Amino acid sequence: LNTGNTVNAICGEKESASNNASANYTASDKSSLSSSSHVKLVAFSFKQYGFTLIRSWLDPFYEQFGRGPHAVVPTVELCFVEWGFLSFLRRLFLEDVKRRTAVENHGLTALVFGGINEFCEPLLVPNKFTGYVTLLDKHNRVRWKGCGVPHPHELEYLVKACHDLIEEEKNMVDEE
Repeated sequence: LNTGNTVNAICGEKESASNNASANYTASDKSSLSSSSHVKLVAFSFKQYGFTLIRSWLDPFYEQFGRGPHAVVPTVELCFVEWGFLSFLRRLFLEDVKRRTAVENHGLTALVFGGINEFCEPLLVPNKFTGYVTLLDKHNRVRWKGCGVPHPHELEYLVKACHDLIEEEKNMVDEE
């Protein structure tokens, strides 16, 4: 994610802005993803409605794997605001995202203004009105993807995929 857009990382009460999205996001908390697993869940949304929808994925996920940077499977959340010119309202957007995001996950959450096409096209994201969750392995390859409101069996598949990836990672370490 290096689109030259304005990004605001949510780190407790701190706010930071940059024109280099990837540098700003990783600089927000160098230990953000220091868990025993390299598996991670990335949730992203483009509209307020999509932000609300991903809660239906994240809340059950947190029950299984925990919250925050030291969770068994950490969750990174990207909240996109489609129009970059709305960045003058960033404080309003930040307060809303902070209010709806668990405090433990503030350091793993970013608000991005503009440039959503550069993000959507490579991930084949057709609908900007919903929320998405993507499970990444330790090489940051997409191994599972869901969107909208999950059916119970989809949540079961997500949890199983996480456990399978964690087990796969353990087996790779044992072989080395």
